[in-house]
Amino acid sequence: MEAKNPQTKQPIDTYTTSHASGVRPSKSHKSDPKRAKKRQKTDLSHIYQENLPNGNMYELSYMHKTTVTDIVMSESTHFLITSSQDGNIKFWKKDQELVEFVKNYQAHNESICAIALSGDGTRLVTSGVDSVGGSEDDGQAVYTVKLFDVVAFDMISIKQVDFVPHFVEFVSNSDSLQPLIAVGSRDSQDIQVFKAEESDAERISVFSHVDKVQCLKYNEVYDVVISADQKGIIDYWDPRTGAFPKDQQAFKFDFKSDTDLFKFLEIGSVPSSISLSRDGRFFAMACSDKTYRVFGFLTGKLIREFNESNEVILHNQTSPDGPRATKLEKKDFDKRMKVERDFDKHALFSPNIVFDETGTFVIYTTLLGIKVVNVISKEVIRVLGLVENTERFVRLTLYQGRLPKIHKTTVVGDSKSSVDELDPMVIATAYKKNRFYFFSRREPAEMEDPSNYGRDIFNEKMHDDTRAAEAAAEAAKAKQNIAEKAIIYTTMGEIHVRLYPDECSRTVENFTTHSKNKYYDNILFHRVVKSFMIQTGDPQGDGTGGESIWGSEFEDECHPSLNHDEPFILAMANRGPHTNGSQFYISTVPCPWLNGKHTVFGKVTKGRDVVRAIESVRADKNNRPLIDVKMQTIKVITRAEEEEARKLKEDAERANAVAEAEAKKKSA
Repeated sequence: MEAKNPQTKQPIDTYTTSHASGVRPSKSHKSDPKRAKKRQKTDLSHIYQENLPNGNMYELSYMHKTTVTDIVMSESTHFLITSSQDGNIKFWKKDQELVEFVKNYQAHNESICAIALSGDGTRLVTSGVDSVGGSEDDGQAVYTVKLFDVVAFDMISIKQVDFVPHFVEFVSNSDSLQPLIAVGSRDSQDIQVFKAEESDAERISVFSHVDKVQCLKYNEVYDVVISADQKGIIDYWDPRTGAFPKDQQAFKFDFKSDTDLFKFLEIGSVPSSISLSRDGRFFAMACSDKTYRVFGFLTGKLIREFNESNEVILHNQTSPDGPRATKLEKKDFDKRMKVERDFDKHALFSPNIVFDETGTFVIYTTLLGIKVVNVISKEVIRVLGLVENTERFVRLTLYQGRLPKIHKTTVVGDSKSSVDELDPMVIATAYKKNRFYFFSRREPAEMEDPSNYGRDIFNEKMHDDTRAAEAAAEAAKAKQNIAEKAIIYTTMGEIHVRLYPDECSRTVENFTTHSKNKYYDNILFHRVVKSFMIQTGDPQGDGTGGESIWGSEFEDECHPSLNHDEPFILAMANRGPHTNGSQFYISTVPCPWLNGKHTVFGKVTKGRDVVRAIESVRADKNNRPLIDVKMQTIKVITRAEEEEARKLKEDAERANAVAEAEAKKKSA
């Protein structure tokens, strides 16, 4: 039976609060329609929220030596497992103090392709690259699948495969005597199923997609595998036969054409990960178009879509009607958009989506942070990490287990009883970060000990090559932060200048840093000489003051390609060789006699009429203007900001196009 959602006009697969709570009417309730109807309306989502994290900021983070690629949590054993690009996995045990490190294991010599937990959380499987006497590039790579005991945090078996593994998943019930694993090939459309604990076992079955396989998930409740390929085709199949489970009577469709499973093929989007609700009735997908979609498993019908594309988020940010709760300061938003564009270029980093234990909420990552969304009402309950500005969260796992509380007890009558501790957490990786982050129901603690590094725990010593890579990244970042343009806002208009950071880096650094620090704000043009120049930059306003950002005078940087052979040159004023401070001038005529004596660090590109207007102001015998002409402020524009402005303009144009298309659609 299908109900209709009045907002989306799509079947919602009877996704109600009674389903989400896991409550099913007893036989006695079935004969009481009034009671059944009352239970159907019961909304317990506010109660379920109490077992979800709500911290605005991450509480703590821990390290790997290299970028953390994935993260999984076993609630039954309270173990957290993290993996990194260098082939390492780490075992962590959840306790009252977040987690305790247990063991580091070099799972694969080169890299880890994927990790997955069994349904009961007692087994971990990894797939990856192990080199023998060489590397993957010179043809010496060996591809393996390894099985680990989570509680014993040790390896059980290793199996070599003759293809590059893309992902791996357990595809048998938790109580199975012979657990099965499915391994997808990176370069073909095949998914091969093996016995997990037998190193030399032959494959049990093979399922072939139309195109290269992208992701899969096993539905333990119905004993069916869901998988998707790069064309966006979704299939259901039996892990033992590789065929559609024909004996599955629970399905509500006879043909795939009766479902929405061809939707991705129609819109050109590709699922990158799949997650299931605990009762197996719903699955969610993170997709390449940055839309998260929820389907009914038994009907194959699309239930909800949450569009988190750059265009939609930009529209919400700039539109007066956009949700206020997720709006950021322009500077912070622009910074996140810059990171997001870089993130979009790397297919290695694929976000995922998870259900909470009740199936009421889905949790997924966006450029704004980690969103917690009510599937029933489509309401965004909260955004974890919205106030963070350096992390783009990618992969996440949810912990809602209950820890036995050891140190505290409650007295019931004359006896003591242990109390289960609720400590829900979202643990997330971040783009190009060698850390993983904990969001709980607590905010970061104030660190009173000055020797304490704060919430980012330094539990690793970094490799020399890691330091070198970070130094190179910092150098590249510094280069992007160099200003090449500036706008001098004066009381008579704007003067746009081009700067020369490559030829005179210290001079440009001095000018741009003073500008950013508002040092030049409201400073007079204290000297104006007709048919020569205009001069400013002295906070005292008389030509006797001003200092560099270093507090002392600095050397000249007279580059042979930069001279005074034309007007409208931006150069440093001085009292002789190597006496630069903060004062500068703009020439209004060619001044070749100044070549080699004053550092030329820029040129006027726009607003020459403003320079001429200031030059024409009447002055006294000491060339001091008789009326005050001031620099109101100086805005410097870095290479990165210029590129970002260009991209933002393009995004705004696309967002406007989307808005116009939606408006036309609504009017039609």
